[in-house]
Amino acid sequence: MYHTLATSQTPALVLYLLDVSASMDRRLDERTRLQVALDALREALSAMLFRSTKGAKIAPRYLVGIFAYSSQVIDVLDGVHPIDRAAPLLDHRLQRIVTQQGTETSQAFYYAVQVLKEWLPRLYHAPAPLICHLTDGEYTGFDPEPLARYIMQLRVRDGYVLMQNIYLSEQFSKLAPSPQNWHGIQSNTPLNDPYARKLRNMSSVLPETYRQYLSEFLGANVHPDSYMLFPGHTPAFIRFAFQMSAATGVQAALTQ
Repeated sequence: MYHTLATSQTPALVLYLLDVSASMDRRLDERTRLQVALDALREALSAMLFRSTKGAKIAPRYLVGIFAYSSQVIDVLDGVHPIDRAAPLLDHRLQRIVTQQGTETSQAFYYAVQVLKEWLPRLYHAPAPLICHLTDGEYTGFDPEPLARYIMQLRVRDGYVLMQNIYLSEQFSKLAPSPQNWHGIQSNTPLNDPYARKLRNMSSVLPETYRQYLSEFLGANVHPDSYMLFPGHTPAFIRFAFQMSAATGVQAALTQ
């Protein structure tokens, strides 16, 4: 599983769910957490655009949707778009993203479910879609875990839909100071934060093709059977996690 390549005929669907609750205004180095996350997202979309470009032609190898959530969900791009349209739209649409009270994670996951129901029949022969969820704290409202578990049971021929979580928590600083010496989070990794443990339950196991990509192209020594739960306690880790999401549908070719 997880070997299908992203092409214009079999595009990779990547959905980003971004927590924009008030706590995302806290500082992370010289910027706010939200600014760091959005800069990393721009880099990821730029990488997708670069991989989709040959000469002057851009092939629609990716389909991208971005949903920002706090007390409500904002469809940043107004739907799912091919990468050649999504990347230029991003900066213009970022003005829609403002931090608010509340962290209604379940609402964002519900939006993701609706998008998947619409697109999965059209993408059965495409790479398995990936949901990249970034958050910095406990949810409010309904428990999002049942929806996350439901999403991870959806599948295309390539495999089950992948759920990636990026958790901006200081507790991860003890696990590794940098992505290059981080070994991933396994089922037996001690996690003192109850929400980190819940996010691990809401994360897919990292496919081997993705793990090889992280090793060969991002310099990380992530162990087998790690979960797609990524630290976000530094800008470097956030960039690292977003770059992995941008590898959807290309990691198989890059590791052959």
